Amino acid sequence: AGGLYLPAMWSEAMGPIAVAVDTSGSIDDVTLSQFAAELNAVASEARPERVHVIFCDAKVNRVDTFESGDFIELKPVGGGGTSHIPVMDCVDAMDEQPVALICLTDLFTEHRTEPPSCPVLWASTGSRDVPYGEIVSLENC
Repeated sequence: AGGLYLPAMWSEAMGPIAVAVDTSGSIDDVTLSQFAAELNAVASEARPERVHVIFCDAKVNRVDTFESGDFIELKPVGGGGTSHIPVMDCVDAMDEQPVALICLTDLFTEHRTEPPSCPVLWASTGSRDVPYGEIVSLENC
């Protein structure tokens, strides 16, 4: 109005995202490296405020947080059985709710009956049914 251009409270960045990495031993180093490269490309394009990386097997072993523009390094910890129940509980308990959750797994895991508070994308090296979310096969990428 009036020919003036004023700053606005608008941003092309998206809210924070969460990423769960299955550390049970079913994800090999090559797959992890490829996933990390894709994750960095997505973060560069979508520009989330933060990326919370959850390393999990049958429990959450560690959560690393990366700020917008940081290079995301995946340094998994853990090993053992696999359950995504603790992951979903962790996501729901976050102070800053993520806008999406991406799970790298072979899908041989336990699930909660209720989905988390955000949409879920399963980046999968295997093929099994999931009770919620969408599956993207990494074998065809």
